[in-house]
Amino acid sequence: MTVSGPSRRTFGQRFLGCLIKGLLGCLAFLAGAAVVFVLFLPAAGGRVVARLLESRFAERHLGTLEMNEAWLPSFYGPQRIDGLSLRDPEGDEILHADLLAPRLGATNEDDSFGPIEIHVDRLDLVEDAQGSTNLARAFAARDPARPPGALRVVRGTRGVRFGSEGFTFDAGSGSITLALSIDRLSFTDALGRGLLLQELVASGKVVPEAEHVRLELSGRARLGRGAAEGVSFRWIVEHLERLGEAGEAPGSTFEVDLSEVPVAELAALFPGVRELTPALGDPIERVRLVLRGEPAGPRLEANVDSRETHLVVAGSLDFPNRRLSGGAGEGARLEFPADSWWSRVALPELLPFADALEVASTNGRAAFVLEDLVLSLRGGWPGFSARVKLEAETVSFAFPPALAAELGNGRIRQALPLSIPIEAGRVRFASFALAAQGGTIAVSGAYDLAARSYLPCILALPPELGGRSFELSGPREDPRLDPVRD
Repeated sequence: MTVSGPSRRTFGQRFLGCLIKGLLGCLAFLAGAAVVFVLFLPAAGGRVVARLLESRFAERHLGTLEMNEAWLPSFYGPQRIDGLSLRDPEGDEILHADLLAPRLGATNEDDSFGPIEIHVDRLDLVEDAQGSTNLARAFAARDPARPPGALRVVRGTRGVRFGSEGFTFDAGSGSITLALSIDRLSFTDALGRGLLLQELVASGKVVPEAEHVRLELSGRARLGRGAAEGVSFRWIVEHLERLGEAGEAPGSTFEVDLSEVPVAELAALFPGVRELTPALGDPIERVRLVLRGEPAGPRLEANVDSRETHLVVAGSLDFPNRRLSGGAGEGARLEFPADSWWSRVALPELLPFADALEVASTNGRAAFVLEDLVLSLRGGWPGFSARVKLEAETVSFAFPPALAAELGNGRIRQALPLSIPIEAGRVRFASFALAAQGGTIAVSGAYDLAARSYLPCILALPPELGGRSFELSGPREDPRLDPVRD
């Protein structure tokens, strides 16, 4: 049976991708629509303007834009668009909204215009089997040879132009303030699983600069139906004129704080969170994700803090291949108590021939540093590569009983810093040395983390310990140790 694309990604990854691309694409559409509708149009009102906007949208996109009524621009009273509806090519409604703005020419004390109030009754994002959303299909170009016009700055002026044959206006030095509210935002993945955001409230502004336009927006929402499950976010786009229809743009920053979301809700989004809770230290006090738009592609920064453990991850995101890669100065750093789950459980997984392992430090702390990190967002050991370095003062262990008879019963006080290379889920013991009592044991070979099996490994004892070599193979729970014959 062939597995469809979406089912290979966790629900949490799909939701975050939808939140980043779908929600931001919607916000970009609403913010751009608010500015364009309120400030760019010729003086007219009612259904005349509504039909003009609907036809302009239909010329360029496969989706449908509908409005009950539009009154703008107006010098005498509030400007508004009532009953704005966006539908996908199949005719299903994606969002329903109303827009309200002050009369044209009205400015605030700081020379800004607004607020332009955007109220969305509902926003329903639905993913298809190919991983695309109904929002992306609605914005798809009707004529691929003539892509929809983009908001861009006219060089040499303070004007902003919308569309290839669109409107131009001089914003002067004032900004445009925005107030956004979404009563209900739902996301349904290709397998029919759903997630809900409610009572999203945000405020921000559009700031025209000399040669670009900046968007700033921040707010919060409730995740699920619980009253205390708050999600806060902040979105900055330095070049709104370059914003794509999916919400991505160079120089953009999207930050989301999940600190108020209970572990149970996080576990529903991200499988494995519940299992990691004892490792991170309960309760998890802070979860912060930052996505930055860079010329070479998006960059992710993540912070997870508990009372005892601090995790920082930074790297470049490859959305098509669902992969995070840490370049120079990036990767991950995990700080934890020296006597904790990480030293008792995680480290012995990376050193499978270590038993009764102890990590010690004067301040009681230790850390893993992951360099050259490559992490598949699909999960699983085969998608993980890194050079794992342990920062501590002392590390000691003994060989398991199955190996001790041949390799010795004494404790090994391992030299630091300890560096463990992992390639595609396999620990590579190239030039790896164990500081045993009486001499150094050289280790080579590999260990499969997913299968928990030696591939095999060769352990070469020094002359002081007999000078023999052994091949270590088979599963970790029942290893086979055979002498290597010359």
